[in-house]
Amino acid sequence: LNRPQKLELEKMQNDEREREKDLNSRMSSLVKSKEVPLLIRLFIPIVIIGNIALFLSGHLSLGGTVNISGTFAGQGFDVDGFFEFSMAKSTVEMWNAGATALAILIVIFSGVWPYSKLLVTLFIWFALPRW
Repeated sequence: LNRPQKLELEKMQNDEREREKDLNSRMSSLVKSKEVPLLIRLFIPIVIIGNIALFLSGHLSLGGTVNISGTFAGQGFDVDGFFEFSMAKSTVEMWNAGATALAILIVIFSGVWPYSKLLVTLFIWFALPRW
């Protein structure tokens, strides 16, 4: 580029920065935006926090139980709670059994990713546009 073209490019970049500053100064976060209906502004954070609570409940509570019922020699028997599992317990058992790669994948994609996605969404809902 020759000198006049460089000067024109710098002027265009400065104009763009000024427009961006002006726009950012007039904008607010989504939770404060008058363009978003009040019900939605208040409801979205509640839904996100509720979703986090449901994920925590699912990840930390009992996921399933294997019960055995049968008959032997005409006599019925029940074995309640023969095997119980949850995501957290199963991941720890995989790690201890040497399935470290699978345990790491489960922790990342079923543990870390859903929470980080929801927390980033919550942050974006409250953050100013200039972030």
